[in-house]
Amino acid sequence: MSTRNKALLATLLLSCCALMLHHRELLFNPNSHMINTQGDGLKNYFTFAWHVRHDTSAFTFSGMNAPFGEHINYPDAQPLASNAWRGVAGIWPQAEEQSVGLVNLLVVMSIPLSALFLCLALIELRTPWVLAAVGAVLVALMSMQNLRGLQAHYALAYSWCIPSVIWLGLRHRRASRKWHSAGWAFLVVSCWLWVHVYLGFIAALVLLIWAGLSIPSKRARAHNFPLFLGPFSALVLFQVITWSTDTHSGRTEHPFGFFHYHTTWDTLLRPDHMWTSPLARELLGTCTPQAAEQWSYLGMGTILLVACLPFFLLVQRPFKRADPDGGSGLWAGAPGLLVTSLMLLLLAFAAPYRWGFEELLWDTPVVRQFRAPSRFSWVVQFVLPLVLIAWYAHLHGRAERPLGRWSLRGALVLGLALMAYEAHHLHLFIGDRSVDEPNVFLVSSLTAEQLELVERANEGGPRAIVSIPYFHNGAEELMVP
Repeated sequence: MSTRNKALLATLLLSCCALMLHHRELLFNPNSHMINTQGDGLKNYFTFAWHVRHDTSAFTFSGMNAPFGEHINYPDAQPLASNAWRGVAGIWPQAEEQSVGLVNLLVVMSIPLSALFLCLALIELRTPWVLAAVGAVLVALMSMQNLRGLQAHYALAYSWCIPSVIWLGLRHRRASRKWHSAGWAFLVVSCWLWVHVYLGFIAALVLLIWAGLSIPSKRARAHNFPLFLGPFSALVLFQVITWSTDTHSGRTEHPFGFFHYHTTWDTLLRPDHMWTSPLARELLGTCTPQAAEQWSYLGMGTILLVACLPFFLLVQRPFKRADPDGGSGLWAGAPGLLVTSLMLLLLAFAAPYRWGFEELLWDTPVVRQFRAPSRFSWVVQFVLPLVLIAWYAHLHGRAERPLGRWSLRGALVLGLALMAYEAHHLHLFIGDRSVDEPNVFLVSSLTAEQLELVERANEGGPRAIVSIPYFHNGAEELMVP
């Protein structure tokens, strides 16, 4: 068995063990539970299930704004997945009853999928296969996207989006047929755009910025242009299709939240009080309450590896001789990837707008549409530990003295142990709360009171609830308390 296959098999086994430990009930009975029924929780199950059962158009959602309907991109209906499941329901009608279960499975199976792509990325960075497997699983488990299910944004919990484009970008570095990468980038970004616009836009930005960093070098610019063209074309096509299929006008240009749901140093370096571990509470102090949209925690393991890295770089002096592989591995891909993630982290901090340039946001197209910039911090949450693991492995391979090798091993093992410890506490929190609520779309799960309400509903009566024009959180331009 090849080293690559060993790493992937080990990653899959470790991921399955993590799922069995923390998410066994949701994995085996996905259609019996709703991860969250508060806030947007019930609505985001409803939009998916309604589109599968009742809609006849791929681009129109008829379950809201009757009799006009709504464009499929806006109600969190996961257009790609719900339209595909609608096709399955045309062949197997019972699929309509399994929509909640499908969403739950997509959420929970994102963990092993994320780990597999991270493992492939670490292999591209020439990391030993055992370390690649263990590191990939731990980084996948520590992602803050795993919490998005509890926040009722199920599509945003598909945490393998960013790892998939990381691997795609690293793989392109050694691709002999570079235009194949353009095709794959176009396809991958397009798919994520039609799952959730945030995911697709983040995926596109990762590849666009990463490819754009090669502009100073003529040779690199020619090689990476296809990696730029693929996601750019996907964004253009997505926008053209949206414009041509959206029948509504007057959509807000300034959604509420940009200056409220951004990353801060506190949210980046300390976990929220609801899911902090005992050790983090002792070492980092009492964590301040945070808005769920701001959760951007890196983890104690990553923080430790960052803190130790300058010492090892100084001692090992890794730049004193050329890369024996000609720059095709770590040194070719990781620096650009790390810079890309740090640039997106600045956007997650709402920079530069939050630092005295608030008015500039009103005149900045595209960016002002993203009401929760903290979501862009998800990239650095994957990239930083990924690069650190590869970097430590690289330094360990070059260490000439036993003391240097053992010091590197000790720091890396301690960092990974802290990741495992915090991931365990994080998923205890997620796993316990993911199965608290029954699937109320099933008649068998309804209480007697709920059944009575359903039976008394008049199907021939009103088809919509007309709300008074009242905004709690409307737009930056309009807020009525």
